[in-house]
Amino acid sequence: MIWTIQYLRFFACFMVVIYHITRKVYLDDGSGYMYFGDVGVDIFFVISGFIMSYISNKKESDFVVFIKNRVIRIYPIYIVTLIPFIAIYILFPHLVNSHGETPSIIKSITLFPFIDGGYINMVAWTLSFEFYFYFIFAISLAVSKKPIEVSSFMIILLLIVGIIFNVDFINSPMILEFVAGMWVYQLLYANKKMLSTWMSVFIIVIGASLIITPMDGQIIGLGFDRILHYGIPSVMIFIGFLGLNNIIGDIKLLTFLGNASYSIYLTHIITINAVYFIYKVVSPQREYYLAMIFVASVCSVIVGCFVYRFIETPIINIFKSKNKRYSIA
Repeated sequence: MIWTIQYLRFFACFMVVIYHITRKVYLDDGSGYMYFGDVGVDIFFVISGFIMSYISNKKESDFVVFIKNRVIRIYPIYIVTLIPFIAIYILFPHLVNSHGETPSIIKSITLFPFIDGGYINMVAWTLSFEFYFYFIFAISLAVSKKPIEVSSFMIILLLIVGIIFNVDFINSPMILEFVAGMWVYQLLYANKKMLSTWMSVFIIVIGASLIITPMDGQIIGLGFDRILHYGIPSVMIFIGFLGLNNIIGDIKLLTFLGNASYSIYLTHIITINAVYFIYKVVSPQREYYLAMIFVASVCSVIVGCFVYRFIETPIINIFKSKNKRYSIA
């Protein structure tokens, strides 16, 4: 177990939670928000690229096994947590993703990015990128003994095609963050060329400083400007956390929170909306703003941990009992 990756998973997820609750207040009444919290998604993508390379080298080198395990890990709990979103959308459509595209139930269920409309759970667009990467990586496993090199080539080629022909989704350079994660594994971790402790701390500080450096506003879209401001610093932070693994052991609470980060990520939108609704009723003058942010964030973590412990874990255990080759990653 690479403990620091688990901790970074939670930190990245928590940043997204803070981003969404503060942005919701901003869209409602113009209050300031932590725009750079969105970088948590970029960190997730770098982690995914690294982890897929790691597990394919260790145990998942078969196309079918890889795809099956990725679907089992991501999709069942996603569908379960999507149910309340769909119910709310059917009953109160104006409450769901009201500041984005009109949500599509079919797109939300299939995660197929080329269907018109938005996602009912607004974070689901990131899962479309995850599955896009998984599919390319699985193909590379099937055709080559060098999946990192082959999948990198395929991703870059598809990105170029997407840019030339202006194909939405495929033309987003955010997919390069997965590539970066793969090459961190290949060049550093696999070759045991990790940074020293002090250099790891230094690169984390530099990466974080670049992220929080004031800009003209939030980065809009998924283009190269996002790679510059969020993608590169995310890689730096990830490399730094990786370098600290030898001196930071298993911190039980952070390990649990890292494991629960996916459930927190999937459920936090409903949680923060519920807390914000109560906040507006209790404090019509919008007092105690920071207290509300704190309560919404803590409640998001608690709800996510509950879902992880009592829904996600049992689902995974069911599949594990049926498939001894499955492993959580």
